[in-house]
Amino acid sequence: MRKSLIISLIICFTILVNAQTPHLFNFQFMARDASDNLIVNQDISVRIRILSEHSSGPIVYSETHQTTTNAFGQGTLTIGSGVPDSPGSLSSVNWGSNQYFVQMSIDPSGGSAFQIYGTSQLLSVPYALYAETSGNTSAWQTSGNTGNTATNFIGNIDNTPLNFRVNNMPAGRITSSGQQFFGFQAGENNTATTSTAMGYRALRMNTSGARNTAMGFEALRDNSTGNDNIAFGTMALQTNTTGFENLAIGTDALRFNDTGNRNSALGVGTLYGNSTGSGNIALGYTSLHNNSTGSDNNAVGTFSLRLNSTGSNNVAIGSGSLYFNTIGSYNTATGGLAMYGNVSGIYNSAFGYNALNASASGSYNTALGHDALSLSTTGSNNIGIGFQANVPSATGNNQVRIGNSSISYAGVEVPWTTTSDRRVKTNIHTSPLGLDFIMKLHPVVYSRGSDSSETPEYGFIAQEVETALVTSGISISKGLVSIDDMGFYGLRYTDFIAPLVKSIQEQQKIIEDQRLVIIELLKQHADIINRLEKAEAKTRKP
Repeated sequence: MRKSLIISLIICFTILVNAQTPHLFNFQFMARDASDNLIVNQDISVRIRILSEHSSGPIVYSETHQTTTNAFGQGTLTIGSGVPDSPGSLSSVNWGSNQYFVQMSIDPSGGSAFQIYGTSQLLSVPYALYAETSGNTSAWQTSGNTGNTATNFIGNIDNTPLNFRVNNMPAGRITSSGQQFFGFQAGENNTATTSTAMGYRALRMNTSGARNTAMGFEALRDNSTGNDNIAFGTMALQTNTTGFENLAIGTDALRFNDTGNRNSALGVGTLYGNSTGSGNIALGYTSLHNNSTGSDNNAVGTFSLRLNSTGSNNVAIGSGSLYFNTIGSYNTATGGLAMYGNVSGIYNSAFGYNALNASASGSYNTALGHDALSLSTTGSNNIGIGFQANVPSATGNNQVRIGNSSISYAGVEVPWTTTSDRRVKTNIHTSPLGLDFIMKLHPVVYSRGSDSSETPEYGFIAQEVETALVTSGISISKGLVSIDDMGFYGLRYTDFIAPLVKSIQEQQKIIEDQRLVIIELLKQHADIINRLEKAEAKTRKP
């Protein structure tokens, strides 16, 4: 007869260890005859012996069974429920002291002429019976499974959660609806479906919130009814209660979110302080860290929009961009440290590293280029285009600067048009500057110090123009002569047109007056000539 034993232990079994119920465990086998044919639908006798220490060790328990194989040659019996044929009982076996082996013998005719069918070590065994001595009432133990996976599994079949404990403390639960919770108090209060939590107290307070996923220490800990949230990382979305459709990846990401919805935080400390703000996106270490109620902000880059509190609809791309912004809204900053110092300014646009860096409360500014408008602080409606393009006054408004002091050429295909409508002008009066002022000017030719080619330029020296203005009784202010915050002078050359026109008019008046005098003198001269001619004629008469 074939001497190998085909055994399939039912690994998922319940061991009852109390005074009223015997010690039992299920045993499954395949029966074959000497020709290796399955013994099907036949009454057979089976003897089970428990051997100690090794496969030929001493018999510690033996019993016999009468059973019937099925159409597949499979037989099932319960060890502990057979007819004992040796002293002792199954309950007297000290499962915790040795290795044990099960020896199976059968008589295909159903008699007592048993032939050993095989011996196999109990790798998955009823050592849970040993729990009787440690005070537990039920347990599972296994060293591995083989055979039919439909029956050899760890779990239950009574539609109740499968719970896990470590040191007798709750450590995990798989519900009958397929939800999985692993970690101390993870999903402890959950009543909803389709949520998963892994980590200490992850999703602990969740009640009816559905389709949530929490991975990490206290991730989504306080969530109660919020749905469709995803939290990966220590304390990610920790205090979220009813907020829904939030995504938090990273330690402390969206940690204090309460009712905010549809936020996405990727990175350590991103949207850390957000409570009710919604529609925010933060990507990068501590980006939007202090945001509380601000909504619809986009921050990409380390420290971007870090201190934002209530500002909304801001876009910050680049490390440190809009770092100090707290209540400012509708700002766009692209580039490292772009709009770094903005606090309350609104509707600003800055593109380039360090662009509009120092502006705290200025609004409606546009900076395009590295360091563009980087010196502006509170000024509004300023435009700076180009590398280090800074307007004359850091606090002034409505200024435009294209390029820096190194620019040597500026061209445009058509003439500039300056608005000059009477309707947009006030304090209109005749210019006091005319010929007298023009005559005080000193036209010069020069080259700029920043121009290595020493290209000649024609114009004036601003300080000399200032002197001409003062001696003409005009106090300088913003206009023809300007002085920036660095003390450098500038001229608005178009403002020379009016004095030049007036000087021509004054000169023309002088010319006209002189013309009239000349005409009168010519008349007088003609009269004198006429009189002289008449006098000469009289003297010539005979």
